Order: sequence, then C-alpha cells, then structure tokens
Amino acid sequence: MISARDPGAAHHLCEIAHHVIGSGQFVVDIAASPPASEIFRNSGLEVRHFFNPRASFDIPLGKAAALAAAKQFLDDVRPDALLVGLSGPDCGIDEALIAQAGPIPTYAYQDFWGDVNPGFGLTPATYFVLDEEAAALTTLQVRANIAVAGSARHCRVFREHAEMRRRSRTAWGVPNNTEVLVFFGQPLAHIDGYLKTIAETASAFCKQFGSAAVFYRPHPKESFDSCKRVMVMLTDLGMPAAVDESIRIEDSLCGGDLNCTCFSSCGLDFAYLNRSSSTPLASMLYLLHEDDIRNCFRQMSKLDDIPLSASGITTTVHSPATLQCSLENAMTSAFRAERWLAAKRKLMCPENAAQTVARIIQQDLAR
Repeated sequence: MISARDPGAAHHLCEIAHHVIGSGQFVVDIAASPPASEIFRNSGLEVRHFFNPRASFDIPLGKAAALAAAKQFLDDVRPDALLVGLSGPDCGIDEALIAQAGPIPTYAYQDFWGDVNPGFGLTPATYFVLDEEAAALTTLQVRANIAVAGSARHCRVFREHAEMRRRSRTAWGVPNNTEVLVFFGQPLAHIDGYLKTIAETASAFCKQFGSAAVFYRPHPKESFDSCKRVMVMLTDLGMPAAVDESIRIEDSLCGGDLNCTCFSSCGLDFAYLNRSSSTPLASMLYLLHEDDIRNCFRQMSKLDDIPLSASGITTTVHSPATLQCSLENAMTSAFRAERWLAAKRKLMCPENAAQTVARIIQQDLAR
C-alpha cells in the first residue's frame, strides 16, 4: 500500500508505483489526500481518496478521525507492506497509517534531506533517502533503517529543455530576450518575512533589468487567498507580475532566467534538469535572508542551509545585504556554468531509485 498527501512525495511515489506495477512485483493499492491524490490520478493510477483534513498535534478530534480512517483503509486492503510519503509539520493520511500499521512492515520515502515527521507517536521502520547526506541527517533524527535510494521522481531524464523553455515563454507571452524571474511559492504567507522576501527579490530583479517580467508559481498546497495576497502586493509595488499557470513545473523552471524560492524542493527538480542538460540552464536561488523565514526553515529541517547549496549546485542568500549582489551574480554565464558542472559531478544518478525501493521491500518480505 502506498500513500501520500504532499505533492513532492507523490511525484516520487508515482514513479515507484508505476515501476512495481509494470514489473509485476506487487499489487499496489494507493491512498491519498489532495493535492497528492490528483497527482496520482493524473498519472493514471487509481486512488482511494482520503478527505480527512490535516490534523494538528493539538486537535484531538482531528487526530481521532484520521486514525479511524487509516485503520479502515488497512482493514480493507490488508497490505503486506506500507510505503508512505513525508510531509509536515501537521499530520494526515501518511502518519495515521504508520500509527495504525501494527505488524505491517513500514517504509517512508523522504524527498527532503533529513525530513522526519513524528506523526501520531510512531515512525516508519525504514526510510528511503536521496543521498548519503540525507542518510546522515536522518540518522540523527530517528532510530530506523536508512536506505539510500536516490531521487525516484527524476529517473526520467529530460532532453527537451529548449522546447520546455519555448513552451513556457509562449504561454507567458514573453519574448526570449526578456529577463524573467520565477518565484516558486510555498504555503508560508502567514509568516511576515515571506511577502517581504518576494517583494525584495522582485524589486531587486526589476532594478537590475528594467524590462524584466516576474511570475509567481503558487505551491499546490497554497490557498487562493495566499496567492492573491502575493499578486496584490506585487501590483501595488508596480511590478510587471503574473501568476504562472504552467501545467508542468519543468516548463516553469526552464522558462525562467532566475528561479527563486524560500526552501521548496523545486530546487531539486531544477538541479536534475540542469544535470541532464547539454548546456547550463538558468540559476536557482534559495532565499533565507529574512529572520523568520530562516527560523522556520531551521525549525522544520534542523538545517542551517540547503544541502544543494552546500554542494555548490544551487546558492542560498543568507543576508538582506547580499541579495542584490547575489541576483547580479546569478545572472552571469560563469555562475550558471559552475552550478551546471556541480550538478553533473555531485548529484546521485536517479535512474535506479524505484528499483532500489522495490528490491529492498521485496527482500524484507522474503525474510
């Protein structure tokens, strides 16, 4: 049985589900809640929908409902193994299934380095992680078996980077010679520094390029009101901004000249796109220069920096004083070439991630 509620996890687990179904190794049953359920469904997979709202740790009724629904799913399916995605800091279908699994072997697929959600008091027995750094970080967070699998979502290598750029630019109505900033959103509008980060970044970019365009791509878990607040703010500041409605995030990442986010995992998507490209793509900046955004990231991840930036594959802005300079550097060909080469040298090959997951689960069950 596979479950997810977070879009990042769902994209990875879709690849694993398709692999094991196609190989005949397992019969797969999927339980998911939005937005993950839509991602599974759009990839051609059948889904048991879990509509229970996300449960905060301090809401007993939400917890009880989630646990009861999870138990019903497990009673109906009676799986031999349970593989869940990870999300947080709240709880939902993934954490409830783990809490109710009992003797069923449990696994989690981690899509951000060291991410562990204590859930409803129980954690999975095994974590599949992106790389050795993720393994080391996860070992510090939880007592579990740790298996380095790689990034399943990126097992399909893209080659049509120029076509994706052309497609997004056409959809945006932006000429190829116009400098474009794409900000990849997160459900963080309740944090004061989030809107400030977007405003400062857009202002700095437009200051550098007078004829620039700014696009905001909302996160799948972001509310309509959050997105509206961002757009109203940018409009009030006189920014030439619009909402990016591209279906595929890869098109957005290839269409921009500068991609920015606070700490979304879309940076990993970009890194693998860059790795597969024959020439350097755009630049990717993580923006942790506002104190409350930086503190939120540290609280959620237990990290001081994005591992991709520590490896030289992306860059993190840590101080407001360095924002303008960081934007200027990120737009140079030398900056892009350095990070392109780093992606090719340092990213783990993702092509066998799904096979690794299936093999380990199968070996465990055979024992």
